[in-house]
Amino acid sequence: MFIITFVTLMAFLGVHQIIIIPLIIFLLNQSGVNYNPLSLAFICIFSWMFSAAISPLNVMNIVISESLNKNGFVTAFKWNGTYFFILLLAAFIYVLILNIL
Repeated sequence: MFIITFVTLMAFLGVHQIIIIPLIIFLLNQSGVNYNPLSLAFICIFSWMFSAAISPLNVMNIVISESLNKNGFVTAFKWNGTYFFILLLAAFIYVLILNIL
């Protein structure tokens, strides 16, 4: 949950995911924390997608909101947020299954 929250908060501050995700992976490799590589890869990819969809500063959200004449926050939070909240629950269940196997 920390990785998803951290990447999303950094996206809100304008730091792109291509900078944050490799740093997280590097720090986890150096820390000696025992983790499943499949779970880490899935969480990193999911947090990248989540932060890109939720951030109103993302180019795609700006294009969609301008095309529909809606506020960028409505596009990011109301539409994409609802969709990704459901996917977040499914992602956690998937990661739990990966860790059990």
